[in-house]
Amino acid sequence: MKKANVERHYSSKHAKLSDLGGQMRLDKINALRRCLESQQASFTRPRCDRDNVIQTSYALSDLIAKKLKPHIEGEFVKECIVKAAELLAPDKLQLFQSVSLSRRTVSDRITDLAQDIHKTLKDSARDFQFFSVACDETTDITNTAQLAIFVRGITAEFDTREELLSLEAMHGTTTGEDLFESLVSSMNKLELTFEKLSGLTTDGAPAMVGSQKG
Repeated sequence: MKKANVERHYSSKHAKLSDLGGQMRLDKINALRRCLESQQASFTRPRCDRDNVIQTSYALSDLIAKKLKPHIEGEFVKECIVKAAELLAPDKLQLFQSVSLSRRTVSDRITDLAQDIHKTLKDSARDFQFFSVACDETTDITNTAQLAIFVRGITAEFDTREELLSLEAMHGTTTGEDLFESLVSSMNKLELTFEKLSGLTTDGAPAMVGSQKG
């Protein structure tokens, strides 16, 4: 804004403010600032509330996944928090009621969280100077072989990170070749190369490090 335009606006719209001085002028400035902030808050507050509602939905979906509860439990959780809000925070009841925790929503939230974790791990894997892998092959309660693959990497700044790389279901045979192919497939998903592989530890999968197989 040009100085001349501001001066013309001040002299034509706020000429009475020129008569104020000292503390009275400071009080008037603070009052006008508070009025402006109040007007701006009327636009930003709904956005903040909407963001908080979405964040709450993700947080509760994350708890449902970690506790291995059925996705439909989200509807029961919502009933609980709404009932609690009626007694503890009736002025915020509408916010609690707007939290979406239907079965489909919980499922979508968990999928989004999983994709975000995978993306974060993939971004971190690009910075690995070296990494090691630990594999454990076992059988679950449905008699299906599961190969758990863990990765531990270190960056140039000596920051280390250890994560579950993948949990591969082994349908059919569990030979050394099958286990090795699952390992290679999991490494390719994070764009990890064998040139940076510094160590391999196995438990229940000794065929992977045999001289003839794997």
